[in-house]
Amino acid sequence: MQRFITVMLALALVALIPFTGFLVLSHREKTAAPSSATLEAAREEHRDEKGTHTLGDGEKALKKLATASVDDVQAVLKAREEQKKNELKEQERNDAVEETIRRIQNGELSYRKVLSDLYVVGDSLMDGLRVYDILDSNHLVTKVSARLNHLEENFDKIVAMRPPILLMHYGLNYGTGEAQSFANRYGNLIDRLKEALPNTRLIVSLVFPVASSKQAGMGYIKDNNKALKQMCAEKNVEYLDSAPVFKGHDEYYGKDGEHLQKFVYSDVWLPHVIRVLEITA
Repeated sequence: MQRFITVMLALALVALIPFTGFLVLSHREKTAAPSSATLEAAREEHRDEKGTHTLGDGEKALKKLATASVDDVQAVLKAREEQKKNELKEQERNDAVEETIRRIQNGELSYRKVLSDLYVVGDSLMDGLRVYDILDSNHLVTKVSARLNHLEENFDKIVAMRPPILLMHYGLNYGTGEAQSFANRYGNLIDRLKEALPNTRLIVSLVFPVASSKQAGMGYIKDNNKALKQMCAEKNVEYLDSAPVFKGHDEYYGKDGEHLQKFVYSDVWLPHVIRVLEITA
């Protein structure tokens, strides 16, 4: 009896498939009741060139369920229920992240409090966080014009901090032809950090893009970032790409076209970091 009921429900759903496209459209656009022409158009979505009715993906799935065992049907339903739960959790997490950003921008929270687990090392682009007094200086190991020797020289200091999250930005000061050697050396340091800080979440920031007026003379940034992405994939390390939030915004940069203005850190980049890392208050 249970199998009979399951099969009948599946077949009933199959019979409704030709109308589901219209029903979804009607719900989203709040249209009036369908005309006969509209219903026929919905049916035509599943006809081939000869006019023969064909099965859509959903209808094929339901046809398959109609011949499946009760256990198989229940397994499918359970999987779909789990998927819905995961989607709901993801939406709730995204909402919590956006609420955290809103509270920071409204002055209810500070970046220092929300990003208390974040430690940053790197060159002058990260040094802006210290210069503009945005993050706790005790969480920053930065230096103007820094290259990877800066990370090597401060390695023991960084390890002693035991950072829950370590964000690194290097590469602006590596020029044409240095991309591969830069990435190889970086990768070796990543290996050392993994061994010394097994519980730390390591994040490699891709090199920030520059203003349009500087791009022609600094094309090596793209080469460096390509090498960094490959290195991160090989080392199974996360990378942070900030190019999408900077693209097309020359007003974000200072006169040199390379370094960011203060408001960009607080209004653009750090919210981007919070979203990508999914940090909540």
